[in-house]
Amino acid sequence: MKVPIESGGQLYRTFLKTTPNPNPKLDYLTELRKQLSSTLSITLTYVPDKLLLRPEAFIGYLEVALPTLAEPYESFAHVFLEDVNNEVVPRWLRVVVISEKIPTRRIVLIDSQPNWNNASLLALLSSR
Repeated sequence: MKVPIESGGQLYRTFLKTTPNPNPKLDYLTELRKQLSSTLSITLTYVPDKLLLRPEAFIGYLEVALPTLAEPYESFAHVFLEDVNNEVVPRWLRVVVISEKIPTRRIVLIDSQPNWNNASLLALLSSR
């Protein structure tokens, strides 16, 4: 059954399995990347709170969503960000969708928990 990603968030969200964060007192970055096709890639970078997203769950979610992905990819990016926020509840997260079709597009969504701030940690992202 194909369900458009815009209306299937609940369906896809069930694939986002988590595991406890071994050190929830520490702010650190976790990054997961997946090349979905020769022209489409997804990167999730987040600062965990109490839970970590299992890498196989990240891949499973994207593989199930892939058949329904279509332009504009912003729709997928927003649903994915909302799903991760609801299931993983990170302190901070960034979703990057890169479409290397002509012209190349880069979609970046960022969200954080209220009052969370760790500028020195996030500065590490710009140094790469």
